[in-house]
This record gives sequence, C-alpha cells and structure tokens, in this order.
Amino acid sequence: MKLYVCSTYYHILITMVKALLSKECFDLYLFNGISGYENLIDKIERTDCFDNIYIYDQLRIRDATLSKNFIEKILFNRRRLKRAVEKYSTLDFRQYSDIYIYSDHSSLGKYMVLKDIKFHLIEDALDFFKYFDRYYSVHPNDYTPGTLRYFLRKNIAYLQWGMSEAVLDIEVNDKDGIKIPTDKVIEVPRKKMFDALDKAQKLLIYNTFASEKHIDRKEQKSVLICTQPLFKDKFVLSVEEQGKVFDKAVKEFTDRGYFVVIKPHPRDEMDYMPIIKKYGCGYIDRTLPSEVLNFDPNIHYDIAASITSTSINFLDFAEEKIFLGHEFIERTLQ
Repeated sequence: MKLYVCSTYYHILITMVKALLSKECFDLYLFNGISGYENLIDKIERTDCFDNIYIYDQLRIRDATLSKNFIEKILFNRRRLKRAVEKYSTLDFRQYSDIYIYSDHSSLGKYMVLKDIKFHLIEDALDFFKYFDRYYSVHPNDYTPGTLRYFLRKNIAYLQWGMSEAVLDIEVNDKDGIKIPTDKVIEVPRKKMFDALDKAQKLLIYNTFASEKHIDRKEQKSVLICTQPLFKDKFVLSVEEQGKVFDKAVKEFTDRGYFVVIKPHPRDEMDYMPIIKKYGCGYIDRTLPSEVLNFDPNIHYDIAASITSTSINFLDFAEEKIFLGHEFIERTLQ
C-alpha cells in the first residue's frame, strides 16, 4: 500500500494524476494547513482516487514545537518535534510499502528523517530544485556532504533537500539545472504525465479543482498574467515595489486593448484587488494549479505572461508566451 503526503494543491494535483495513470488507489495524508482543506476533502473523496484520506495536524504540531529563542531551538527542537508528531499523528507508517513526500523540510518530513523512516521525495513544486535555495536562503554547503554546515544539519538540525539517507530517490520534472546532487534523482516530465491523461480523467481533475472557481472569459483579446512572489524571492525590496511592477504590467496590456486576468502564484500573498478594480481585471484563485486550466477546452488566451516564471510554458491554452524579464522590473522601478 502506498501513502502520499500532501501539503499544497499542487501536491494533490500530481498525486491525482499518478493515481489515475497507474489505476491504483493510494492513501492520502493531507495537511490541515491547506487553505479550504475541509471543502477540498469532500471533492477529493468523490473522485475515488484514494482509499483513505487522513489529516495531519500541521497547525497543532507547529505550535507544539515553537521555540522562544535560537538556543532553545538548537537544544530541544528535535525532541519536541518527535514528541509532537507521535502525540498528534496516529498514522502507522509501518503499514505502507512506499511513502511519498513532497517536502522533507516540512515538520513531517523532518520527523521521517529523524526516525529514519524510508520515503520517496517528490519536488515540492515545478522545477523546485532549480530555485529552492533562493526562496529558502539555503547555502550550497547545507546540501554538500563533507562541509561543516552539512555536519551541523545532520547532527544538530535536520538534513533536508533530499540529502538524508532516509530518502530513497528524488523525483523531478527536469534534471537539467537542478542544484542538488543527482545520484538519487529520477526525471519524470510533468507535461508527459498530463498528456497521458484521457479526456474523462482531465475533466475529473478540472472539476475537482476548478468547479467552484470563477474564470473570466471575454470576447476581446486577452492576456493571463501569472504573478511571482517577487518580494519573497528578493527580486524587489518591498511588497509595494512588487505592486508597482504588476500594476505597470497590467497597464501596458490594457493600454494595448487586452483584457487582463491575474493568476497569483500559490506562494504570492499580495493583495491584487486594488489593481483588479483599477483596470477591471479578471482573477483566478491562487490555490488553483495553473496546469489544471489546460483541462478546460473552453479556455483561451492570446497571451500568457510572467516576469521570469517558466510555468507559462506549460499553459497550452495560450497562443503566445511572453517573459517580461528582470529588465521590466528595472524599468518600472528606476
């Protein structure tokens, strides 16, 4: 029996695709930190893709492992984490032949590493290991064996990013350009997976994720702007600067006669409502994996645009893909 541990909508999407293609039913361990997870469970259960759905109490475990200061964190965090997971998680991992986790930097991933419970690691997001170090401010020595930082992580903190011996293998969309050692890496292209789905399977996935989303359609030429968390990823100095960048992008397209729809990145927590109201934009919920939009044959955009995110390359419903680039940020903020 297989167990998949999911803490984002994207994780659930990939797991559903795997279940449908393999014609296997998996058990699902779902983090309760996912936005709207209770409503999501109802929709997932109707797909019959999973034998059992269990809830991992991420919020209670997070509160139980909080440290007052750095010294306390060093001395007690590992012990507190083991106690908290074993107290609030009643799942017996020994019953599973294979366990799949998307983030070994989550509390449950760290617990697995500490207890040396073997698992398969799947990249946390599309091409995650090409940019994870920038998002999490990770130093290369944190995942380079033989360095002092690696030694400290292994013996005092946690080995992450697939470096633990508990990790059997690491599944990624594309090996080219990843920043971790590749001896355990398995390449499974996401586009190839999605293309293997039949029409009924695509419709099932679309209805699971998008049935209650309002996706705007206009007769005029249109552009989908996929945002990025520019401030979080340190491309800009503030949320205000991020707002200026995307305000400028929307204005330039609307001035050219395009109807603009904004699709925030799942990690992007900026409030785009002022821009939406200012320019009369459409909006797609940030929790909806953008790949799911490929499964609706009625969706069409003339352009899909982003600053630098290659995610737009996977959007089959857009005739043209435009990368505004870092120079657009510089031009806007100069």
